[in-house]
Amino acid sequence: MDCKCSNDARSQKRPRAFLEEEAALESSIQSKRSRTKIYSGAKARQPSVPKLFTLATRSLQENVDQIGVLGGRIPFDLLRPVLEKATPNQLTKLEQLNPYLLEETYVLWEQHCRREFRNQQRKEEECESWREMYGRCSQERDAKLASLVQIIKQSTVQREAPVRKTQLLHMDSTVKPPRNVISKQIKYGTDRVAVVSPAARVPALQSTSTNVVKVGDSRLKAAVVGAKAKVPVQGKPKKAPLMAKLLTSIKGLKGGSRR
Repeated sequence: MDCKCSNDARSQKRPRAFLEEEAALESSIQSKRSRTKIYSGAKARQPSVPKLFTLATRSLQENVDQIGVLGGRIPFDLLRPVLEKATPNQLTKLEQLNPYLLEETYVLWEQHCRREFRNQQRKEEECESWREMYGRCSQERDAKLASLVQIIKQSTVQREAPVRKTQLLHMDSTVKPPRNVISKQIKYGTDRVAVVSPAARVPALQSTSTNVVKVGDSRLKAAVVGAKAKVPVQGKPKKAPLMAKLLTSIKGLKGGSRR
């Protein structure tokens, strides 16, 4: 009996181990086939509901151009987060529409000056404000930009303008003919190298220029007078015989018609 009980217990334990191995195998196969899900976007987590003041400030910052005349004297501390997002042009417009802001906006103009004109300083001897300093520096910057644009335009016009240049080639050396001319010179035996270069011939040509007759020279007048004396005086040219007969016949017809 003891042997039978032990055998039965062993037979009962085997199926459990077998089932556990099968479950582990199936789980491993499923894990390989299945893909882990990963969220690639930003998780929108709102820790708390924003306040109405925060929402209003954000809306005004996004629509600064739409702000006009303020109904009452709103404290600058409430408007500062909105005005800090405004550009210098937008801030100038708001100051013109609401003059009471000029008393407090010097802080904002200081920020603009330190951001855009770091190397510039205020003229303290003239009691210059940060707003005036920004206007002065912006005008100087625009003037420099305009002058640079004008210089660039002039340089481009000069480059594009056609320039005619006269160049004299082969001043100190002989002229090199083209290849086809060289081949023909070799063929006909006319390939002779010039002994004197063009540059060396210039002084010789200048020395012979004294023999050239200029306008108003007495030699030119004497030559013209001599040429006129040598030209023979010719009489009336003789008429061809047929032309003479034709003219005489025309004269006879005119005389008969008169009679």
